Amino acid sequence: MVDHTSGRAVKRTGQEAEIYRAAQAFRNGLLRGEEESVGQMRRIYQSATRQLERELAALEERLEEREAQGKPLADAALAMRDRLESLIDQVAVELQRATGDAVRVVSDGQQMALEFVDARTGELLLASSGDPSRAAAILSGFDKLSTETIQSFVGFSSDGSPLAELFDSIAQDVPSALRFTLSNGIAQGRNPRAVAREMSALATLPRRRAETIARTEMLRAGREAQRLQYESNPAVNGYRRVATQDARVCTACLALSGTLHKTAEIMPSHPNCRCVMVPVTPSLAEITGDPSIPDLRPRPVTAETIMAGLSREDLLGILGPRRLDLLDQGFPIEDMVEVRMDPRWGPTTRVKPIKELEVG
Repeated sequence: MVDHTSGRAVKRTGQEAEIYRAAQAFRNGLLRGEEESVGQMRRIYQSATRQLERELAALEERLEEREAQGKPLADAALAMRDRLESLIDQVAVELQRATGDAVRVVSDGQQMALEFVDARTGELLLASSGDPSRAAAILSGFDKLSTETIQSFVGFSSDGSPLAELFDSIAQDVPSALRFTLSNGIAQGRNPRAVAREMSALATLPRRRAETIARTEMLRAGREAQRLQYESNPAVNGYRRVATQDARVCTACLALSGTLHKTAEIMPSHPNCRCVMVPVTPSLAEITGDPSIPDLRPRPVTAETIMAGLSREDLLGILGPRRLDLLDQGFPIEDMVEVRMDPRWGPTTRVKPIKELEVG
């Protein structure tokens, strides 16, 4: 591997490789279950908006032909209004019906994520120790999730509200936005093609929002349950965030990879976050008080570790040209992000705009 900020070769130690493999396997297992649920969600919301999307696409095509022929579009705008208003009413009904199915899909996905966490977190504990001989001692304090704990996560969002409230907001917000775009566009005499195009974009919003909710709430439930397992295990001192090493990693997750957290702390996150919480266990030297015992625990998977395995092209896609240029100049990647406390969603990550970095 090559360190893209210094040009020097970087090798991952055996312990580092093991903890990273364990984190990747854990992440991939969660994501497989997530993709199944997201696929179901996509089908539910595509069905709810399919007719509107089809008619908007056909309308755009007809308007484009009419415009190419030099025919006026004002009368077409009025003609399309009644039909589109009727379709928006239909979409509102279908989105409301979709809420129940959406809640069921995400609740099932949360249950699946919790069961996966219950079954596989022990593997992360073992990998984090770096010492197979300590397996029995580490796992002796590992508690499975109680039925009450699992039930407290299923069917609820990260702010503690029922999932139905999140999906109800889709059923309310999107039809309102569609109606406003249609009526406002006609009232202002805008080009009907532009109005239809904006409405087409809005018609895809329910599916995209529902997919984001599904991903975020399933992974969030799994992470929080995992944190509670760490908190109840006396062999765990804390946990470290481990971002994924691919071109899809976001700047915030990359910058914060390797950060150490107390088990009582909720990991700062964002929608669709794929980071894994890897437990930190005490070394044998810390346990015995003998500093001469070598520390076999893997080193943290930091931003530098991850960037060392990414190509220059990958980094450009992740950071963008200006941030990559700043990184090359020695600007710390951790200073490109910040954590804010959202009153509803808790600790959230934010990538600072370029103008803030340049001013700073």
